Amino acid sequence: MLAITKDLLGTEKHLLQRKPAGILAWDNHLSSDFLTLGNVEGAISINSAFEIFRVKLPSIIPEEFQSAMTAIDVTEVVIPWYLVVPREKYIISIKNMLETLWDLFSKLQQSSYLQTYVTINKFIKCMQCAHINSIKLEEYIKNEKNPSIISTLVSFQPCHDGMTKKISYNNSHTVTGRLIVQDGPKILTLPAHCRDIIKSRYEGGSILEIDFKSLEPRIALILAGKDPPIDVYDEISNKLFSDQLKRSEVKIAVLCALYGASPRKLGEILDNRFNASEVIAQIKAYFCYSDITNVLRHNYERDGFISNMFGRPIFCENSRDNILYSNFVQSTAADAAILGFKKLLNQVYFTSEDIIPLFMIHDALILDVKCDDEIAVSHNFVELNNIGKLYFEQLCIT
Repeated sequence: MLAITKDLLGTEKHLLQRKPAGILAWDNHLSSDFLTLGNVEGAISINSAFEIFRVKLPSIIPEEFQSAMTAIDVTEVVIPWYLVVPREKYIISIKNMLETLWDLFSKLQQSSYLQTYVTINKFIKCMQCAHINSIKLEEYIKNEKNPSIISTLVSFQPCHDGMTKKISYNNSHTVTGRLIVQDGPKILTLPAHCRDIIKSRYEGGSILEIDFKSLEPRIALILAGKDPPIDVYDEISNKLFSDQLKRSEVKIAVLCALYGASPRKLGEILDNRFNASEVIAQIKAYFCYSDITNVLRHNYERDGFISNMFGRPIFCENSRDNILYSNFVQSTAADAAILGFKKLLNQVYFTSEDIIPLFMIHDALILDVKCDDEIAVSHNFVELNNIGKLYFEQLCIT
């Protein structure tokens, strides 16, 4: 079910269509069933899907009429376009737009990404405003010398009620779907030691951070058909190097192997105890790197893009193995993190007022928790269909 919002149309009601070429209807309200062109409370926007699928978003209103309104300096927020554009042209424009929307909807369905798209977009819109310790924030701003970090800190300055703006994310501007902050507090660039500016809205409450452990290498091993334990790096050290490599060394070696980072730094760290190139080759073999990249390259050459494990298309800049592989793993991990947090909170009490989601930081979620300094769960993992177990840990920030 698709809809075009009234603000875009310049009408008093939203335009609805339940199936391709179906009956058109007008309504004041949109339920969560609808994907909408434009943003409206309670419905999921289809706008970001245009970017994800590289489909050009046409204008509903013919350009000459938009230019005419600009020329006469019309300043209304919502222009009643049905009074500006001749009726016949107005109807043709709306029909063309609806055809484009249904074509895009079909792409979402055929890719198997539709349900994931809806779930992810609903979840990232559920973040709420955070309470801020103004004294601590001003202290950090005063003592900080880096202009970029100062700008980030300033974005957390609270309104008169002591709360930040509500954060708004976008997951379509990046090739892999990693989140960027579109509006509100710049949580993604806030130094970790400054996160204690966030305080609980509850008396005796806590700010809790939940992190998925070693998410990308875990996803990479799952994609290779393995069932990784809680600590991925310890297992690799044990199985491949008889525990003679430290966890920190294995971590850098995995980064080199999977993402094409230079082995020079690894060679310096290993200090001739191991040959860096051989270590990287062993890790690549363990992750079935060649088998996976062969499939990805075939798909890229056939379709012009690859897809992550949930069906999201990834338009890589080229078909180099490290680009295809890293984009594939990062995109799958980006979606898995959001789906994992959604499932975790559904298993606890996401609908309760005792737990408030504030921010996502890629594979971490920051929550305002009313009573305890941790969420009581029966186990330390969530399990996603077609992916497997994602282990997490909890940390009390304040």
